[in-house]
Amino acid sequence: SSSSSSPSFPSPPPPLSPSTSWVITGLDLSYQGLTGDLPASLSLLTGLQTLNLAYNNFDTPSNAASNTLAGSTHPPSALPLAWTTLTRLTSINLKGNALGGNLLPAWGASLLSLRQLDISNNGIQGTIPDMWATGLTQLTRLILSGNAAMCGSIPNPWGYSSNVTIVAAAGASSDTFTGGQLANRTNGLVGNVTVPVALTIVAT
Repeated sequence: SSSSSSPSFPSPPPPLSPSTSWVITGLDLSYQGLTGDLPASLSLLTGLQTLNLAYNNFDTPSNAASNTLAGSTHPPSALPLAWTTLTRLTSINLKGNALGGNLLPAWGASLLSLRQLDISNNGIQGTIPDMWATGLTQLTRLILSGNAAMCGSIPNPWGYSSNVTIVAAAGASSDTFTGGQLANRTNGLVGNVTVPVALTIVAT
């Protein structure tokens, strides 16, 4: 006769003690049908490295003025000022929401670990803050396509960086500019790309 043994399973972990703490490094809430303002309370997750809130229905905050530094001459921003505490963030994806307002200059002075930022297919207005080009030195990919009300020039400091890919146009092909005039088809951004630096506009 053959004998069979019951499967063995690992023992469950011990219960958490009240003193146990967790550090959340990644949060993906894409495609969840979330609405309202971008939650300022995420600023409490100071260990966060990746944040994906793409394809929800977050919109311009009802108190957008609170996202502008006191005394600032910049218009209100759709991006939470509170998130400036998330200094370990390397990737933020806000694609495909209903965000309006302007880009927040203060992010350029605080999110110094940021490598990728996707804010495409929203209703973002205005220009790219100069502070982003001088402060976000780790940034390698900035996706701005599908924000028809964006305008102004690419900040000059990025004219001296070969590391930043700015995705700002939608079309059938990719265009690489090494010097010359930059013009985009889905927003009003313009600017000069400094030779010999290449700024790649990637079709999306």
